[in-house]
Amino acid sequence: MMRLADLVSQFDRVELATVADNQRILSFIDDIAMQTKEGGLGIDRNPSFFSLGKAQGDHSFTFLFLNPNNSIGGIGCISITCMQVKGKKQWLGYCSDLKFTRKIDPETRRQFYKFFERLINEFSNIEELQSCRYILASIFDGNIAAKKALIAKKTKKNQVEHRPLYSYENVNILMRLPFPRLKKQSFVKGSAVGKERIIEFLTSNPENAEIVWTRQEIERRQKIANFSFDDFIVKLDNDDTIVACGLLLSDSPFRKMRIHRMPKSIKLTQYFTPVFGRPTIKEKAPLKIAYLSFLKMKTQEADERSHLIDGFLAEIYSEEKQKARNERFHIVNIQEPKQNHLGKSLTRKGYLCNSLPSTIYQVTTREPDATALVPGQQRLDFDVVFH
Repeated sequence: MMRLADLVSQFDRVELATVADNQRILSFIDDIAMQTKEGGLGIDRNPSFFSLGKAQGDHSFTFLFLNPNNSIGGIGCISITCMQVKGKKQWLGYCSDLKFTRKIDPETRRQFYKFFERLINEFSNIEELQSCRYILASIFDGNIAAKKALIAKKTKKNQVEHRPLYSYENVNILMRLPFPRLKKQSFVKGSAVGKERIIEFLTSNPENAEIVWTRQEIERRQKIANFSFDDFIVKLDNDDTIVACGLLLSDSPFRKMRIHRMPKSIKLTQYFTPVFGRPTIKEKAPLKIAYLSFLKMKTQEADERSHLIDGFLAEIYSEEKQKARNERFHIVNIQEPKQNHLGKSLTRKGYLCNSLPSTIYQVTTREPDATALVPGQQRLDFDVVFH
């Protein structure tokens, strides 16, 4: 086993960040907006860059890639959390927050790739990483810069590989036009079923997915986000069995999103959303985003899932009617398997939404072996609210 500091010390342009680096990291990311085909997003991590990492996993680490003048040329983060992987409780790694400035020195960039390759190759042998063997990364399909920097970089000299594992849609829902519903679905609050039944359902694997929640991770997130199981939205069948559940969460304590370049699909809606009781989205102003987290459904059939999600949204909007318009969420975000075409389905149901297709990759340098996860169409228990 080796220490993380031992690996970092082999690269003179790489440092392991501490809380003393907080302000310089915040200043660095303030200048970097994420550009996609749909628009540009900026992320405000004030007052603490490190709070999101603590939310992501039991252990988190931030690496700085420094230019010759000691300015930050890039950053990258790793978090470790306990999940069920291939049916067994084990540690799962997640790579996030990889950002480069255009002014990054060529040697600094070269050292990043060498360091990243060594890190992934030695992951299970590094003491602080808990003998973790599985590492994931999530990238928007439209994030050309990230795909160019990571996925297209597999060469003879750099053997880090991003294997596509799961393709999904980030569906951002602005509102639903006031069309009548043919039939109102019946949901109950988590208080009606209790914490233990919800956890039992969440840690089950009705979708036969490769990655599933553990009680340890659910309860850790409860402490971080301070949510109540009473607030879960739950769907029961005629036998009083849970068939679906979800919880609305916000990531505003850890980061705030701002649109730097507004997509046309959102810009056009701003003329009439106030008429229907929705708050107006403004460029560079914080977005109030709610994530339908811990979303799990027994059914894998796309139309049935879309129907249930319509019911979840009806419950969410019904509760929001009790709030003033400026206190309501701008966006409700839901992730679903890409092949289910949730965005198109919700549009047909009268929702105004846009979709950002994304892919979860397994990051590895190894040839396929016992650590290789099987790509599939089942929804992974991957919750973007903290990622």
